[in-house]
Amino acid sequence: MKLDADVCDLGFSEESGTCAIDTKVPPSPSAPLTRRQRVARLLVGTGFHSAGLIVGGRRTLRPLAIVAHWFGASHLVAATAAYRGCPELGAIPSLVLRRPLATICGPWEAIDRRFALED
Repeated sequence: MKLDADVCDLGFSEESGTCAIDTKVPPSPSAPLTRRQRVARLLVGTGFHSAGLIVGGRRTLRPLAIVAHWFGASHLVAATAAYRGCPELGAIPSLVLRRPLATICGPWEAIDRRFALED
């Protein structure tokens, strides 16, 4: 099954960027995540899971907890698989499809540059 989707970053890519998926773009030939980048995704994934546990106890906030757990799980998968791209869009689908799914993640690119995580 092939999706035909265009990149949609809502024009924010100049500032902080957004996560976007474009199946017309081949997977980036860039190297997998470095050890420091993987640790950063691991910490963020753990933080999202913790936030999901904190807000999940209240019935009215359970939808928010589900989103937090999805973000947490996708970041943990990205850390484990050294997935370069937007974790919440492509890490788990790449695992399920058994092939890399091309995504663009402006926020993680900015964080990697800001904290010099690229080694």
